[in-house]
Amino acid sequence: MEAKILFRRYILYTKWLGLCRPTIQSFDKWGTLKLVLSYVWFLIIHGIIWFYPIKFIVLLFNEGGNPERIIPLLAIISCFLGFAYAFSSVYFALTKHFEDFCKILDVHQQRFGILNKTTFIKRIDRLIPYFAMSFALLTSALLTAFVLHSKEDMASIAYPFDFSNLKNVVSVAVITALNEFVVMNHSILLEGLFYDMSVLFISEFAQQTKNVQNCINKFANAEVKNVTKFESSIEILRQQYISLVECFDHSNKILCHYLFGSYAAVIPGYCFMLYGITRDVLTAGETMYIAFVSLSHIALITMFTAMGAILSIKAHAPLDALMKIDLLSVTDKTVHSVNLFVSRLTGPTIGYRVYELFTLDTNTILAVIGTLLTYTVVMLQFSGSSNINNCSLNITVN
Repeated sequence: MEAKILFRRYILYTKWLGLCRPTIQSFDKWGTLKLVLSYVWFLIIHGIIWFYPIKFIVLLFNEGGNPERIIPLLAIISCFLGFAYAFSSVYFALTKHFEDFCKILDVHQQRFGILNKTTFIKRIDRLIPYFAMSFALLTSALLTAFVLHSKEDMASIAYPFDFSNLKNVVSVAVITALNEFVVMNHSILLEGLFYDMSVLFISEFAQQTKNVQNCINKFANAEVKNVTKFESSIEILRQQYISLVECFDHSNKILCHYLFGSYAAVIPGYCFMLYGITRDVLTAGETMYIAFVSLSHIALITMFTAMGAILSIKAHAPLDALMKIDLLSVTDKTVHSVNLFVSRLTGPTIGYRVYELFTLDTNTILAVIGTLLTYTVVMLQFSGSSNINNCSLNITVN
């Protein structure tokens, strides 16, 4: 199955939502007009996305009279800046690299056969747009209702509008609903793309490991060893593996921006949220809003880290089987193929790379958990010492 057909409905929906530019040829009828309109649509959609981080940055300066409120506001700013950067970067990445990814995936299938999970991914591809639309409508409606219900608590977050008259109330409701609808749609679509590609490559790497093990076991258990056939089989498996890694690297070019924006925002967002909650400088509505944004971001990072670690494990699994080959009983060409295979497996870590800063593997799980727990303990200790100081000050004054 061609890759474009596999992701056809998904890509069509991303184009409607301004997450990917439509393919427009210069010789198309009205091609220039279509191109201009596509960029206008991009500016509208991403203007809605960038409105919130810019709004909260402006609000940050307006809160100068209360320095303690600045830090929890940074939690929202970091989260929305991460999303805005990720969505805008993915727009250009999808536009630039998705065609190349489809082509190299098709070449791989022509050489080594149809991928295992194509039917499953096509079914998911049909459901993601409907799920994204439905869930985005639901969350935007709930968030808008919450903001309107908690007018007094959310007065600062409604900036630059207030709830003094019907016009401002409608403006707050429309902007809140539009931003949440667009952001949630983009988030679900990119999460779906990450899930699809992860499932696809996890399955392929697992199958590759199984094929390598079967080939080695069959040769080892044979009474009469056909070294020529084994030489050919190992080399074909090595080429298939290299081709699969190349396909995966192209998918990483599309997703690395989204991963960077998510990971770069989650730690500061979580720490600033804890500060605001432990210091009691937020209203009840603001606390619920900031906690929802930050914790949903942490849930997203948890999914990325877990699936990235699983993929990295599966990608390196053939190494154990290759190390069991008796190199004394095979030809020199087989030894050369095995050495090349092992060299790639023991070389640069195969997995989702985040701007070459780090790779999503099992080490990332420990790093994320350790960082979050460390900052949680620090913030709780800081809150406790602050309360003790306040009590001491009250006793002294009395």
